[in-house]
Amino acid sequence: MVLGHSLGWVTARDEDRRLVGFVNVIWDGASHAWLQDVMVSSSARHHGVGTRLVAIARGACTRAGCAWLHVDFAENLVPFYVGACGFQPTAAGLIRLDQLDEVDQLDEIDQLDQVAGFDRFESP
Repeated sequence: MVLGHSLGWVTARDEDRRLVGFVNVIWDGASHAWLQDVMVSSSARHHGVGTRLVAIARGACTRAGCAWLHVDFAENLVPFYVGACGFQPTAAGLIRLDQLDEVDQLDEIDQLDQVAGFDRFESP
């Protein structure tokens, strides 16, 4: 599944070749890419591993012709993403999809969509 939606990924390994960092770069196949799952093991944090992972991913996105690199992050990670990695803060939207009231409304939404002539969403 990762291969089908990824531009690529970057890994970091310690001197014993153990995985200590990872970032997956997903994209739309054109001009937008997103960092997903930026992870650094606790033993490798605060040594520049995460910053280097992001820098390598950023370079790969640039070489692939992407115009934009996006990332979502929690408030406590602003110093990392904005300060260390150079992202600009932006307004963004988020909908939590696993809430029960959202799931309960899906059948009603599907019925309304069919009446209005919308095609159903399908996945491979």
